[in-house]
Amino acid sequence: MDSSTNQSIFHRPELLPEPLRRNLLTGTDGRFQLLGLAQEALQSGDEKLVVLGVDFLLAAFEHDPLDGAIAGQILQVVENSPLVSDGVKNLLRASTTAAGEAPDTTYLNRLKLAGDLDAVRAYIEEQLADQGGVVWLKEAVGLGAYRGEWEWVRGVVAGYQGPAPAWAMAKLRGDLAFLAGDYGDAAEAYAASLNEVETALVFARLGETLRQMGKKDEAHTAWARSMTMRPWQVNLLLRLHDSILDDAGSSKKLDGGVAVLLYTYNKAADLDATLTALAESDAVAKGSGADSCTIHVLDNGSTDATAEVLAKWSETLGERFGFTRLPVNIGAPAARNWLLDLDVVQSCRYVAYLDDDAHLPPAWLDALAAAVERYPEAGVWGCKVVDAANPAVLQSVDLHLSDPPPKGAQADPEALDYQRRFKVSNLQHQDLDFGQFDYCRPCHSVTGCCHLFLRERLAASGPFDIRFSPTQYDDLEHDLRLCDAEKFPVYQGLLRVDHAKTSGRESRNDPRATAGAMANLYKLQMLYSKDQLTAMRARLTDALAQDLTVKRDALVQAGVLEG
Repeated sequence: MDSSTNQSIFHRPELLPEPLRRNLLTGTDGRFQLLGLAQEALQSGDEKLVVLGVDFLLAAFEHDPLDGAIAGQILQVVENSPLVSDGVKNLLRASTTAAGEAPDTTYLNRLKLAGDLDAVRAYIEEQLADQGGVVWLKEAVGLGAYRGEWEWVRGVVAGYQGPAPAWAMAKLRGDLAFLAGDYGDAAEAYAASLNEVETALVFARLGETLRQMGKKDEAHTAWARSMTMRPWQVNLLLRLHDSILDDAGSSKKLDGGVAVLLYTYNKAADLDATLTALAESDAVAKGSGADSCTIHVLDNGSTDATAEVLAKWSETLGERFGFTRLPVNIGAPAARNWLLDLDVVQSCRYVAYLDDDAHLPPAWLDALAAAVERYPEAGVWGCKVVDAANPAVLQSVDLHLSDPPPKGAQADPEALDYQRRFKVSNLQHQDLDFGQFDYCRPCHSVTGCCHLFLRERLAASGPFDIRFSPTQYDDLEHDLRLCDAEKFPVYQGLLRVDHAKTSGRESRNDPRATAGAMANLYKLQMLYSKDQLTAMRARLTDALAQDLTVKRDALVQAGVLEG
């Protein structure tokens, strides 16, 4: 589906009118993001934007071509449009027809609500054997991807005999092979899909597959082909730029020492695993990434085996490791402030906060040093975070402020009923990790799971706010404070940290934790006026537009993209 055009609005999305410009610069990946962009463009009434809106719709279709309901809705919009070829309309019809009538999923939904995923799997298998159908196939894919059961779900897809477009099935086989780390099979499946129908998304994913296989030149060719088809792809342009012109894989080093600071409470096993990965990383084992690297842990009154874990690592790492034990749990923001105030930290130029259940890769500090080198004026530098149990699941990427939901439209019926002033982007939850966030750029916030500060700059910005105790939103509040001072956080997506996160899940299961999280969210929402938040968003949008322009121009000058 080639919908390329010579219109400058396609090639220079940073020139779009607001709010489309702001929302597009946030990111162009994820089916729901694309549908939202399409709605804005189609409702504008501007002829050029309508063309762009149709292209957004087709891109959303490419993300899930087996979703007959979405394909049917898109077909209704473009049925009589001269902007869409008969061939593309036939693809939409084929997906709608293959999906057939929606089956009754009442019992399946009850099983899901009960949380018995083994029963869900058994029921899906039963329905596939009995009825077949794309809907049950999609249910199997969703469950298998969520649980990381790649062998099972790939087997289900391989054995599927029901109606489905060949190109869409080949794309699906490629996606599952990629997520399972079987890049050879993924490349073969993507090539088969492209042999049937050429789509910008599959070219992009083929490129990422080839990049993972070490075939950089072939990857760049595939990415450039995708960009030719859809020049407005923000995520892909950033990925292509960083892969060709600014590869963070090269060795970088901070100009000074770094203190790695952790706080913990009753998570001895998680802490031990985190310290093991940290000790084995290049920053500690080889002394790379900084002039020096010291570690200090604040024990927030743990009553489990944390004391034994700390004693073990003190003996193993010697002077490079220290810890402080408190009689009570003082909460996350106070713990961060306590650690920052330690005498041993004052001699370090940088500080990195690390969660006690985060597992670092060997070259973590080199990647952050590369981000510091590229964006030295940032207020903080952060990373991409994935689920430790299933790394295909993204937890956090570059986060951006967006328009709030209408009052009373919160998904949780028990949420406080007030008009929120902003929400945080959720593009990372709209798809699995296909490398679409593997780039470096400014944003409104990075996750507090693993982030790096220039110590003096952090001290000047003020302490973490203890009003957000015991946890939840203290790191986001601090990032917004930096944004207000025009010291935007910078996201380094080429650093992937595996995170066994539990605090968010616990807050949904524990009424007291839920109450605390809701209260902290309310505090956060009320800290800044609408005018202040609007100004923050406008300043970052301008920064993102400039960043994208510079990177596109560099790719044009390098002969990778056409001007």
